Amino acid sequence: MGVDPIAETRLPGYGRAITEFCMKTFAFLIALVATAVSVRAGIETGPILNPANGHYYYLLTSDTWTNSEAQAVSLGGHLVTINDDAENAWVVDTFAHYGNVMRPLWIGLTDRDSEGVFGWVSGQPFTYQNWNTLSGEPNNSGGGGYEEDFGYIVEEDSGNPSLLGTFWNDAPEDGQAVAHPVYGVVEVEPLTPEIKGNNVCWNTLPGFKYQAQWKPAHSRGPWHNFGPVITGTGEGFCVTDTPRPRPQFIYRVIFMNEELPGASSLSKPRRSPLLRR
Repeated sequence: MGVDPIAETRLPGYGRAITEFCMKTFAFLIALVATAVSVRAGIETGPILNPANGHYYYLLTSDTWTNSEAQAVSLGGHLVTINDDAENAWVVDTFAHYGNVMRPLWIGLTDRDSEGVFGWVSGQPFTYQNWNTLSGEPNNSGGGGYEEDFGYIVEEDSGNPSLLGTFWNDAPEDGQAVAHPVYGVVEVEPLTPEIKGNNVCWNTLPGFKYQAQWKPAHSRGPWHNFGPVITGTGEGFCVTDTPRPRPQFIYRVIFMNEELPGASSLSKPRRSPLLRR
């Protein structure tokens, strides 16, 4: 009868201990990986142009407010700052029923740093408010004894007759007690590039497409494209322009409307025509 060489090297009681140690280590590594890959929300759609302000917006997958803001920052912006009724209505019309799904929407409003003092995470002045006053919002209370430090736009059918769609409510960071999963809306302003002589330079995100534009400084007319569409690599990039006197001319860089990494579908705004002097 053969001898199991492995069995000969075992010490009494060590096999079970080693097995338990390996299982606990494996479980810890799985939890660590899960934490590492859950730091940002995904992208449902975008960028979509708001023609009223020239800013681009994304709809994110449902996630916590913090993970949604992390994705917003990675896209070069923040969760949306809403400045007036028109922008609030545009955000609701564009995203609150996207894909025929009813969606409450995270916005960039929080009082996490000072209870009761709400402000935009973008740092912009908090001058416009659209709280759901029928239910006394913001009231920091969902009935469960938890903090409500983050703002969202109430969905059309909230399940609560005192919470009306298009108005704002405060909620916990994970959206607890909101009737439906909450989706972040990201706002990204056109990039202001650095001018180095005749070179227009900016930092890029991998896989994203960019177009440099110019126009006369005091013109209310359209922006004009120059140079090729650039695909980002995660590094800085420069486009050389025809010499133009400054500050008579100004520059910006916009996202182009190609499909971006992680985006499921896009709304395509018009591109500016190529025009050179």
